Amino acid sequence: MRWTIALVALIAMNPVPAAAQDEWPRETRFEGPLRFCSYAFAVEVGAGESAIVRDPGLDFTITYLESGASWIGVYQGNFPQTTDKKIKRTRFFREVRVDRMTAEDGATSYLIHALPDYAAPVYLHVFSNQFVGTDADKLILQRLAVGTFAKTGCSEASYRRS
Repeated sequence: MRWTIALVALIAMNPVPAAAQDEWPRETRFEGPLRFCSYAFAVEVGAGESAIVRDPGLDFTITYLESGASWIGVYQGNFPQTTDKKIKRTRFFREVRVDRMTAEDGATSYLIHALPDYAAPVYLHVFSNQFVGTDADKLILQRLAVGTFAKTGCSEASYRRS
């Protein structure tokens, strides 16, 4: 019992830095203002906004852009969930195919397909509590820079797995 208490006290006095931890999942927060640069997209994060990367340690990450009660989520990976969704092609970006997806419960999200200039297929599944399922969603989606536009102003990624 004394050894357990001593060990807990020793760990509490000398915590392992977050960067040295090998635990999954990980969550990293970036406070605005800044240009958040991901592998396949970039977004301007304004003052009072945050970009939060949730990394489960698998083949994808999910980044949330939060501003008060509003949020946008971006799944970045190879295998987005498209089952049980009604899909309609839309044209919100010049360089890439974008599909509007409507789930059975009426929730709208967008799938940005196989972005060019990447070694493996990369998809962005964008979802938000602001989407209404009409062309008005374009204004929200256009906050994201995708394709070659994502690299503008991004010399390196804001978040990297160590």
